[in-house]
Amino acid sequence: SIDIGEMIGLKGEEQLSKIGFEKQALSMGYQACGALELWNYPSFFRNLIPQNLDGTNRSDRIDLAALEGIIKI
Repeated sequence: SIDIGEMIGLKGEEQLSKIGFEKQALSMGYQACGALELWNYPSFFRNLIPQNLDGTNRSDRIDLAALEGIIKI
C-alpha cells in the first residue's frame, strides 16, 4: 500500500515507474472511485507544490479547494 500523498509530483512519477503500467491499470480496475462531487478530495490537495518541467519545485503552492471555489462561481 502506498500513501496517496506519495503519488503526487516527482515522487509520484518515481512510484508509478516502479509499479509499472500493468499493475497500475489492474489496481484501478479493483478500486471503486469516490463520489463525483465537489469537495471530494484529500486535504493534502490544499497545499500542493507544483514542479517545473525539469523537476525542480516552484516556490508558490496550489490550493485546489480555493481554485474549485473560484471555478464554481
